[in-house]
Amino acid sequence: MAIGKILQHRQPEFPGWKLLADGEQTVDYTTGHLDSILKNIMAGSFIFVLARPEAPVQNCHFLQVCADETLPYFYVEISLAQPDGGWVLYGKGRFTAAEVQALLADVAGKGFLPEVNLWEKVAVYPQIYDREGYRRLVRMLTEDETVRSHMEQCIEDPRKWFDRSEYEYDGRGTAIIPDLDTICRETLAGELLGQGLAVEIRPGDGPEEFLPALAALAREKGLPLNPEWFRPDQEGAAHWLAVLEEQWQPAGYLPAALYLDEESPLIFPWPADRMTELEEAAAAIGHRVTPARAPQQP
Repeated sequence: MAIGKILQHRQPEFPGWKLLADGEQTVDYTTGHLDSILKNIMAGSFIFVLARPEAPVQNCHFLQVCADETLPYFYVEISLAQPDGGWVLYGKGRFTAAEVQALLADVAGKGFLPEVNLWEKVAVYPQIYDREGYRRLVRMLTEDETVRSHMEQCIEDPRKWFDRSEYEYDGRGTAIIPDLDTICRETLAGELLGQGLAVEIRPGDGPEEFLPALAALAREKGLPLNPEWFRPDQEGAAHWLAVLEEQWQPAGYLPAALYLDEESPLIFPWPADRMTELEEAAAAIGHRVTPARAPQQP
């Protein structure tokens, strides 16, 4: 159901705040929009709504509302940053729709945060990510100043970067509430793909999904690439990339596979004599690089 069709012409009552229904449909935060979404949650049309400011309010990154186990009440969660740079998710149930409206209006309109001493501590996300490890990997992977600049901003403050750049994570399977390492990981993947520095091969992809970008990478390095190597009736990505290894190795390159997740490695040409160096840099931050012919489970 499109929220925009529910209340199309309302002006935002809380500038800078957005409502995301099920993490996909985004509208300005107004009491009318929130009322419609809450009714749809009760009706089962939506699962949850996220209320997110452009910038944190005090130490609050967002609030999330879903149906409580006891209907017709709601369950509310609030994300609060901690002094160590991590954050804690608190939750409390048995809110009426009117109480949800009042609570969110206090936070968004007045900057008043609820007292969470009696709320449930749902999850704790400490600040655990290797700043220098990510910096080393980025410097190794690219000299592109745009990528380096964006990654430095992300590495320095992942939560701030995510709050500002959330739209860039759509479609990559990133959780609505990612940890700091996940933000760095997904930003790196997005930057490499966005600047044409790597190709992602997802399960089920055919050659038409990645071949144009891969051909551009090969041309840049002066490497051969023949579309006939990528016939759909062949054995899939493992076979295609084994052929690339055979064809590229005489020129001193291998098709490297950077596993930021286990399903969709990022593929790019890499000097064969620097493969061990790249493997070690990725392993230092908990990720994996292999020659792309062998996308096996660790």
